[in-house]
Amino acid sequence: MTLSSRDTERVDVVVHLLLDGRSVNLDVDDATAGPILEVVHAKLRHAFKLDQEKISDAIERLEVRGVPAKRWTDEHEFGA
Repeated sequence: MTLSSRDTERVDVVVHLLLDGRSVNLDVDDATAGPILEVVHAKLRHAFKLDQEKISDAIERLEVRGVPAKRWTDEHEFGA
């Protein structure tokens, strides 16, 4: 399932990283277009200067909070 960034005010995403064991908090709001996972990858690529493959490998777990049910769609699988 995909969490697409539409029909909501704000979503809190907590990304648990394998890079150094820390967690990163990201806010995703109405101004952000596209699936949440793509937004998370883009923000992490920018912050850590890593390529797409390394970002995927670096994510241990995602926690998504504050998501209205209508934000979930069946378009893609949600996961790292």
